[in-house]
Amino acid sequence: MLSPKRSTVVSQHYFLNIYQKEDQNIPEFVATLQRDISECDFNVKCKCKQSISIVDTFLRAQFIRGLKDNWLRGQILQSSATTFNEILTKATALEASRIESKEL
Repeated sequence: MLSPKRSTVVSQHYFLNIYQKEDQNIPEFVATLQRDISECDFNVKCKCKQSISIVDTFLRAQFIRGLKDNWLRGQILQSSATTFNEILTKATALEASRIESKEL
């Protein structure tokens, strides 16, 4: 059975409303973001009429915005990390460190 494709606007709306669930770790949260952003068509046209992807910018923004842990969000915002991959690396390390310290 075929299902109609969601419009780009609806896909973007759903993406911008993704938040990390209480039982979701960072890799699971990122997988959800990456899955849903694929339908969003976050591109802009430059003066040269080329289409430029701004997916990394939206992934970074929604990842930070959607984090369930306010302390973790604060640490990321205070860090020098700027790309999505840098922020993801920092967040994953901080999350692992917090889990490890709770287990001690």
